[in-house]
Amino acid sequence: MLVSVIIVAAGNGRRMGNVKKQFLELCGVPVVAYSIKKFNSLDIVDDIILVTSKEDILFCKNIVKKYGFNKISSVICGGDTRCESVFCGIKSVASNCDLVAIHDAARPLIKEEDIRAVINEALESNAAVLAVNSKDTVKISDSNNNVYQTPARNRVWQIQTPQVFRYDLIAKAYGAIKDSFDNFTDDASVAEHFGINVKIVPGSYDNIKITTQEDMNIAEFLIKKQFG
Repeated sequence: MLVSVIIVAAGNGRRMGNVKKQFLELCGVPVVAYSIKKFNSLDIVDDIILVTSKEDILFCKNIVKKYGFNKISSVICGGDTRCESVFCGIKSVASNCDLVAIHDAARPLIKEEDIRAVINEALESNAAVLAVNSKDTVKISDSNNNVYQTPARNRVWQIQTPQVFRYDLIAKAYGAIKDSFDNFTDDASVAEHFGINVKIVPGSYDNIKITTQEDMNIAEFLIKKQFG
């Protein structure tokens, strides 16, 4: 079985200053390096494609070299949107790939056991995503902000990454929506659009996406707790 990983580091989020969130340093190490390291160390991962912005390719290549990430097969230029960047990664995956895992570089606290769990589920069911149950009550509203539904909390999931798919299925799905990337917010929604059943694998609340300074503070605390 050949498993490829696409790590998406092409976002332009600069909510915390001039440095993109995936390149901010956590305890002296770039956020993206933590994400790469988790996949690079796993025996079930064969290669990693790092997708970034054109202006950041050299910076990312230097990170790969500095930390000795030997499973990075290529560092490529992404697109204007996340979906476009993922599609660039998919087109760079070897044609004999069995499963492809897609992960946001801004999620540095992904756990190895969760990566294994979601890959193993995708091997069985063709498509799987990590997620955690919502801790809050969620309301569904109409276009006028009138509440018309309150779904049971145990059936509401906050979706994370990695999201893992049989390569031929997700490649075909992405190829079919290349003119409407803006309509999709994650990879699973692309698969769902084409009738592909996606299984949820319970993950960890620690697998946060770095978006704000508060997220950085939480991530630093968790890293210091993990590594002493």
